[in-house]
Amino acid sequence: MTLPTTAGSGAAGDACTGADNRPGGGTEKVLRAVAAGPLGAYPLLEAAFCWNERRPVGWRRLGPASATADRQLPVAQTEQPAAAARTARLLSTITWSVTSPVGACASLTRVEVSSDGYHRVLRALAGAWRDGRRMLGSPGLAAAHYPAALAVWRMAALLAPADRTAGVLAISVSTPAAALLRSAAPALALPHTVVERSGRSTVIRVDRPTLFRRLLTEIDPAAAGPIDGTPTGRPVVAVGRRLPVESMRRLAAAG
Repeated sequence: MTLPTTAGSGAAGDACTGADNRPGGGTEKVLRAVAAGPLGAYPLLEAAFCWNERRPVGWRRLGPASATADRQLPVAQTEQPAAAARTARLLSTITWSVTSPVGACASLTRVEVSSDGYHRVLRALAGAWRDGRRMLGSPGLAAAHYPAALAVWRMAALLAPADRTAGVLAISVSTPAAALLRSAAPALALPHTVVERSGRSTVIRVDRPTLFRRLLTEIDPAAAGPIDGTPTGRPVVAVGRRLPVESMRRLAAAG
């Protein structure tokens, strides 16, 4: 069963567009590392961001009667396999979840859950999305919820197709999700611009190196030192491991 993605989801879920929309080179390596990294403090909010942006059309009508032979139902589908894989991992905090290709369209990956728990998962995601919009409803609120701000930007980056402009990541999301990202951006000190609005979608262009540094190190920029951006005396949280500040400085000097 192949389902289109909701109209407000942006370009990444529209059709089989092949490898040109996939990140390449160093960007792909970073995104794979981000996808495989720790689940963070708000796994359901991060999964809810993917669900909100890439849920299939007709999702409200899905139920056990429309399940596949394996009794699975799609929660989201995306052209970005790293985003799908991470969403399945995030959902594993509350249910059994897998990814699978969508029919003959090799560029689309679907995130599926058991049909028996489908509506329970949707309720959990809807609740997490509401909570996220409350926490990140304004830059002032987002400043007090740095891990939540990081969670939504992490999934937004994973869902974004490759941008050929050096140093820029273009993120196409629904207008409500764009408002959430814009409110959360100051908490991460992310330079960004809104460059296009089309129907219910908005494109945000963000400085790629800055975003990737935030995602890979998960350092609060408000605590950054004046020279190299490393908080004095605090450990750096790399993807899946912790390194002392001095070790990170030696690595930077060696590079």
